[in-house]
Amino acid sequence: MLKIIQQAIAKGQKTLSEYESRLVIESAGVFVAAAALAKTKDEAIEEAEKIGYPVVMKAVPGTRP
Repeated sequence: MLKIIQQAIAKGQKTLSEYESRLVIESAGVFVAAAALAKTKDEAIEEAEKIGYPVVMKAVPGTRP
């Protein structure tokens, strides 16, 4: 949890992304639905197959290659 926050501060972020926030909440022991971060179509398909269908895809700012 601390590493995520430290990285955000080092990058000059004033807030965490939704994905980063989920990781912090999850590390505190709060249940959250399965999630994955994919940067390509192939990664998205691979992660969806791991999680199980149906899935929801959402854009995360600053993650496009």
